Amino acid sequence: MSTTQNQASQAQSKLTAAVNGEKSISVFFTPREQKPVCNEACSGCYYFANYTPGQSAISAVEVPAVLRALSEAGFSNQFLMTSELLLAPNWRDLVKLAGYNYINTNGRIIVRRGIPLLEEIAEAGVRQLVITANLPPYNEELNLTRPEIVQGAFDVINQYNGANPNSAFVTVATVILTSRNYDAVPALCADVKELYRANKVRFIAYIPLTGGVPSLAASREQLAVAGEQITAMRDFYDPAELYVARGGTIGSQGLSSAKRSSFCPAGETLFAVRSMDEGSPVSPCIYIPSVNVGSVVDGRVILDEQLQLAFRETKQRAIDQGYCPAFALAGGLVK
Repeated sequence: MSTTQNQASQAQSKLTAAVNGEKSISVFFTPREQKPVCNEACSGCYYFANYTPGQSAISAVEVPAVLRALSEAGFSNQFLMTSELLLAPNWRDLVKLAGYNYINTNGRIIVRRGIPLLEEIAEAGVRQLVITANLPPYNEELNLTRPEIVQGAFDVINQYNGANPNSAFVTVATVILTSRNYDAVPALCADVKELYRANKVRFIAYIPLTGGVPSLAASREQLAVAGEQITAMRDFYDPAELYVARGGTIGSQGLSSAKRSSFCPAGETLFAVRSMDEGSPVSPCIYIPSVNVGSVVDGRVILDEQLQLAFRETKQRAIDQGYCPAFALAGGLVK
């Protein structure tokens, strides 16, 4: 396996652990005290789309204690979910505590602070930077960070990589597929490679969470086309040149029976929490905030076996139909 493939795969190691049975949990927090989204977000963070105002958001300074408590409770892997991790005053500590070698960012802060920030990120042990792509005309319907900012972020990173080959970042462009661009995977791969000069492209499906646009969600047939094109592009590109990855939200169509059986760890070994307030719900994954499989009791995450069983049955129906469970639930495709 090449260095690029190895580094790119490390960011998925915790999710793989979840699939293999280790309990993992996503912790939502706000990098700034005043509100649950931040000024650097596009216009309200995708992850906080279903944030409940009545709950107290976990603040960045509270995260270390929360992660330690969750680790002691048996959640061996923790995912940090926020609008812009690099805005947290203690982001270095959080990266170290969570064992991260990657950071998700919309790129604004990289454009604003430039090479000095990338030097800090490299010193913190981060080796992979993940940015959501905005490639006209394919993403025009989505309210994403402006194309010139995304391009600018990749340009700054490429400049840093050229001058610092020993600490160069692996770059990942996350591409959101919709009902409008589902069949443009080859063109999107080419743009990611030529314009962003990214090492990896990861395709995910648009999920119309609260405030989203249902008509932009691809149909099952469209997702099947996207899946076939992703597979074709995997064969077309040398992984050392461009590593093409398929996110779970694309669905289970076209996967082998073995992969389908371990397709989604949500609600079994993977969970999410948005607040540590008493009684706050525990959801199966970051994209399914409306489903509860437990709650916070006395500062602890307590799972409910009956709620877990009910969700697993719903989840299996979605997978049997070829969907990602979160995608199917958001679109009312399963009950």
